[in-house]
Amino acid sequence: MRSKITLLDNSVWDVKELEERMIDDSFYYGYLAKNVLSSSSIKDLYSKPKDYSKNLGKDISYIPAIRMGQLIHTLILEPQKIASDYKFVESSSRRTMKYQDIEFNNPTKKVMLQSELDEANDIKDHIDLDVKASDYFEGGKAEVPKVGVLFGIPFRCKADYLKENELVDLKTTSNLEEWEYDAKHKWHYDIQAYIYTTLFKIPNMKFVVVDKKTKEVDVFSFTKTQMQIAELKLRIAIHNYMEEVNG
Repeated sequence: MRSKITLLDNSVWDVKELEERMIDDSFYYGYLAKNVLSSSSIKDLYSKPKDYSKNLGKDISYIPAIRMGQLIHTLILEPQKIASDYKFVESSSRRTMKYQDIEFNNPTKKVMLQSELDEANDIKDHIDLDVKASDYFEGGKAEVPKVGVLFGIPFRCKADYLKENELVDLKTTSNLEEWEYDAKHKWHYDIQAYIYTTLFKIPNMKFVVVDKKTKEVDVFSFTKTQMQIAELKLRIAIHNYMEEVNG
């Protein structure tokens, strides 16, 4: 295991120190987003390489679907952070004076509607009641960071849930029936699985997917052949990155 790693800005870090810093979201999504590649940046580099620079370091936390996804993740994986990180408002929308006043007076909190928390709790309840799915979020640790080098390029990731011999990733979708196809051809989660399993040196990765509309839950994984294809896609994305860097 390498003890030092060189980032894209040529700075050299102690791996253990860097992974400790990665626990802080502001560092992980700020400095590291610009100096280490990830599965999200690779998606752009593979399918739309010209969008990589445009989206680099772009704040997407305000997008409703992103905010909702983060809330669901926190509620299921790190429920102890709900009280400290969030403030919920009984309001019909974010446009009301009540909501905007509370948001203004709570600059360190993620302010959301009470109805959004109710919806997230409903999704959590369905996962808890699904014996197969809920078992994946027991006996491990949430939000575990990892950094390493793949094909000469530094990469970062955070495991939603890390168990002794398994990685678990929580996903939400608006169409569970199409998720498996979209995961490979639209969202490229197969590349994510390759990056995570390689960096963590754990071959098993499960995706627990919940339909936000029907609340149906299912569990998916990628085959060995699909992971080999994912490696090829990653190599193409890295080639595109080098083309972008070198003009």
